[in-house]
Amino acid sequence: MNHLTVGQRAPLSNLTIDYTASITLKFTRQSPIEMDISCFALDAAGKLINDDYMSFYN
Repeated sequence: MNHLTVGQRAPLSNLTIDYTASITLKFTRQSPIEMDISCFALDAAGKLINDDYMSFYN
């Protein structure tokens, strides 16, 4: 399991999983805070592939 801190960014390529794996996010709230989750598909240059490859949850 990987733990992220507030504001941290983490490429999925760091997770040693294959591209068909499911990813589950679990949050433990210690105080009333707002959370935003964003996922982007980037090319080898780190640029967004297409607007269709953006996901946001808040």
